[in-house]
Formats: sequence, C-alpha cells, structure tokens
Amino acid sequence: LSVNLDVSVNINELSVGVGSTLVLDPARFITLTGDLTNNGFISINPTASTSNSSVTFNSNATINGNGILRLEGGSGADAALFTNSTTVTNSLGHTIDGAGNIPAALINNGVVSAIDTGFGNVLLLNTAAKTNNLNMQAGPGAVLEFSGITLTQDPAATVSANSGGTVRFTGSNTVNGGRFVGPGVFIKPTSGNLSLSDVSIEQDLVVEPAAGVIYNSVALNCTSTITLNDTGSTSNSFIQFNANTTVSGGGTFFLAGSGNDSQITTNSTTLTTTPGFTIEGSGDLAASLVNNGLVRAFPSANGNGRLRLISNSKTNNSIIRADTGGTIEINGITVTNGPGGIIVADGGHIDLVSSQTINGGVLRAINGGTIVKPTSGNISLNDVSLQGDLEVLPAAGVIYNSTAFACQGTITLNDTNSTSNSFIQFNANTTATGGGRIFL
Repeated sequence: LSVNLDVSVNINELSVGVGSTLVLDPARFITLTGDLTNNGFISINPTASTSNSSVTFNSNATINGNGILRLEGGSGADAALFTNSTTVTNSLGHTIDGAGNIPAALINNGVVSAIDTGFGNVLLLNTAAKTNNLNMQAGPGAVLEFSGITLTQDPAATVSANSGGTVRFTGSNTVNGGRFVGPGVFIKPTSGNLSLSDVSIEQDLVVEPAAGVIYNSVALNCTSTITLNDTGSTSNSFIQFNANTTVSGGGTFFLAGSGNDSQITTNSTTLTTTPGFTIEGSGDLAASLVNNGLVRAFPSANGNGRLRLISNSKTNNSIIRADTGGTIEINGITVTNGPGGIIVADGGHIDLVSSQTINGGVLRAINGGTIVKPTSGNISLNDVSLQGDLEVLPAAGVIYNSTAFACQGTITLNDTNSTSNSFIQFNANTTATGGGRIFL
C-alpha cells in the first residue's frame, strides 16, 4: 500500500503498517499531537522541489516500530523534523535517515543516518539539543553535520563516519560522552570550537584553520590522529585541555602548521601522555605537559619542522626528539627529565632559545644532530648528562649547578669573531667526567 499525502494535516496519532509507504509531497506538513508508529516507510519530499515539507511533534512523543522515516529533500529544510518546545524519541529498531534538517529536540535510541538520497546528501542536526543512546552515522557519500548544538551520548553510543562518509561539526558544538568511530572522516571546519567531555576518539579528526577542540575531562582515549591545521593558513588551530587530563590509546596529536598556526595548550591544568602516545610535527606545544610517550619534531607539507616548547614547564619521562629536518625549540621554560628522560637531536636540531632550565636526564645528539645555545640568555643545567656536542653562541652562557657532570661531547664557547662573551659557569663544587671537552 502506497499513499501520497498532497494535503497538510493535523492529527493525533499516526500508524504506518508493515509493507506500507507514506509519501509527503512538497509544501505539505504533518503535525502530530501524539505518537508515530512506523513499521513501513515514510518519505518526506522525495523530489527536487525546494518547497519545504516537514513533520512536527506538538507534544512529547515517541516514534515506534522498525520502519524507516526518510528525509529526501535536496538541502536545508526541504525535508525536516520539528518539535514545538517538546521532545521526540526515536525508539530502538526505528531508523531516521536521508538528507535534510532535524531541528527537533531528539532522543535517539535507534539509528539516525545521513545517506545520499539522490536529491541531497547532508543531514543537518541543529537548533535543539540531541541525546544519542545508540548510533548516529554518515553513510557512503553522505555528510552528518552538527551545527551549534549539544549532543549528549550514552558512554557506548557512537557517532560513526562509515566508509566514504563524513561527520562535520560546523560552528561551535558540545559533545558529552560516547565514541567517535570510523573508518570515514571527522572534520571540525573553520570557525568555532568543538567542546568534548568524556568522548573516546577512535577515528582521525581534522581541525581546520581558525577552529579548536576543547577537552574538559580527566581522561581521553584517543586511538587515532587529531590533525591541527594541515594547510598554509596562518589562522590558528588548537586543542586545549581544561582539566588535568591523561591521554591514552596510542594515538597522535599532529601539529601540521608552523609557528602558532598549530597549538596544544592547557588552561592552568596539566596534560599527561601515556606510553605509546605521540605529539609530533611543528607548531607550539604551550601546554603544561608530562610526557610518558614521544614528542618529536619533523617537517611536513605545511609545517617547517620547528616544534616550540614554550609557556609552561614540561616533565619528560620518555623521549623528546628532533628528527632529520626537525627542530625542538626549548624557549624560556623548565624541562624536568625523569630517570629515563632523553632530549635527543636525532639528525635534527635542539635549539635552547632564550633562558631555560633542564633538570636531570640526558641531552644527546646523534646521526648528525646538533645542540645549540643561541645568542642571548643562559641555559641552566642540573644533573644533566651531555652526550653530544653543545655549541654556545656569542652572548650566551651555560650554568651548571650540580656536583657531578657527565660530559661525553664538546662544549664550544663562542667559535666566532664576536666580542660578545660566552661562558660556562659552575655554581657547585663540580666533578666533570665522561672524557668530554670544554673548548674556549
């Protein structure tokens, strides 16, 4: 049985039976004051017409059954679901899919799916807050777009970008709980921030220029890559941690821009990475950081390879590394190395810019890497083992504060014609070992 509804109606309850199809023509509206039971197929505006069609729920209602309600409009509100200061619940077993607009206050216990209907491929969730207790997804060739809303999810609920699909967070959105899963694409476009709390990120997330991710919880499971500004734009992208957050899962934060084009920051808080987690690329690592994984600098398509450790102190219990073509810049901060902490120029460069302090651990250069203290400011060292050459440029100094200094390389003081003095100063009764050299 197939019925085309070519008039607008106000009704109490509506039931579509098994094997039945209800088609809502362009510029036609259904307004309900009760529940909708759908065990068949409801199609809203399956045309190229821009004359909007919609279903509106004027009371708190439930969509029951195991059928499909499909929004088939070309764009925007050509096909839409509305509520009127009410809430509609999509029950377990029922599917809302298609392309169109869902401004409705929605509780999803079933499936909400963006699909390419042939008339459109973007399903827009906007205006009112949504709750997802099962799955919201983007199908092949389709876009599930969140715009300016709060999405609250059950911990096991998923927002899925299926193969060939895209999930897009336009403007500023908040997601509380649940999981982001692939294998499709997640994008935070230019403008606005994506605020996340207790969200597990299990698929790559691309943050475009002038957009940010704000994380608000004490634990982040990230098994994939969050990419910050992989463009030539100077409009900054960032991820900021508003809680003392431990990030695990073996994923990666990829700072893909240069300078402050890509940033990792904290807000009077501390970010802790677990073993297997990587922060890499170029840009500004301004966060207060405890590194138990890997921090590495290297050049990329839009990044110059200079990863700047700035603004807040860092604790390094693992490896901070400059790969070939990359530079780790330590600028005006204190880095405290744990017993296994290593800062290494592995074919790349360590630049000790301005004045900074390194406590403990190993400062190493291998595979042609270099360690340089540029002009201006002093590097203060405490219980540091130097396993490579250190070049101290004019008007710069090294201050050593501990009783033992293991030095296997050469410290070169002012190998230039400059009359701006360079120096090494010992502030303790120090014994130097290791077969190294101080070259004046």
